[in-house]
Amino acid sequence: MGNPLLFKILLAFSSVCRDAISGQGTSRQTIFYQMEGIRGIAKAIQDPKRRYEDTTLAAVTGAAVVAHLEPHTSGFESHARGLAQILSQRGGYGSMRDNRLLDFYVTVTAIAISRAQVLTLGQSAPKCPADINVELDELKQARDDLVCWLQRLTLWAESLSSYVAEEVLHTYTREAVCDIDAFLLALLRSPKALTDPTLQRHHVESSYRLFCLLYLAVALWEYRESPSKSAEFRRRLTSQVREINTRDVYTTATLVWVLVRGVDPKPERKWLVLRMLKALHRLRAETRSLVSDFFFGLLDPTASTKYLSDTDVRKIGEEVVVGLPRRV
Repeated sequence: MGNPLLFKILLAFSSVCRDAISGQGTSRQTIFYQMEGIRGIAKAIQDPKRRYEDTTLAAVTGAAVVAHLEPHTSGFESHARGLAQILSQRGGYGSMRDNRLLDFYVTVTAIAISRAQVLTLGQSAPKCPADINVELDELKQARDDLVCWLQRLTLWAESLSSYVAEEVLHTYTREAVCDIDAFLLALLRSPKALTDPTLQRHHVESSYRLFCLLYLAVALWEYRESPSKSAEFRRRLTSQVREINTRDVYTTATLVWVLVRGVDPKPERKWLVLRMLKALHRLRAETRSLVSDFFFGLLDPTASTKYLSDTDVRKIGEEVVVGLPRRV
């Protein structure tokens, strides 16, 4: 590896994974590698020539992942804020357009840590009031986007199941605009690494799966008035998933790559989904399952889809902000 900073972050990541396997807690070696990585990041950020380089952004992203993997710590919060700040100052997410691997790396990291970020907002309020107000406003906006979109998606899904053309806005059937390949459907139904809900990996893989379901639902919604574009999107999706032998090496992160970098790369859709995902992570487990089952039922022709009622959607909106601190 030609970049010393990234090498230090990689060593820290490897050491944290080894600690997790050993079950002995955080080792002194891990602490050493982390401190070396943090010093390297601080030095890069202080250098105007290196502050906005791809390698610096990748290092901060890696530090957030390492901190997130450690049990009983919330160090990822400062790294996540630093990541957002660097991205903003270098021109936003569009600045990664020419670096596909970095774009994917930042995306999967944002998915992986989004749950932890929104669940610790209350704890963060006394530490960083200025930052917390921004995050609270963003989460409430995400809640509004999610509620509005779920209402529209439910009405659309219900219309697809109706056979009375006069009562719907179009005559497209659910099969014409929603069916996905059975191979992909099986992957979404039972992703690996979801067997033990106490593991951090379970939360990460669950977040990836929810992102994929949400992304597919948003994409199909966008193509609701164009069955030909919907069919082309689903055809390319099936082809690319099968091409990389996902069944053999499957993790939901692989499917994230196909969705956001391969089949139909649309940055605006990706970041809309990431924003709404944060709102979904605020829900109770039962409510979150209700939403994910609705998404999956939309894709699975054999499922008995339980549509979201007005009461369900209203409850979702309320749960997103339960326990959040007031603006400080």
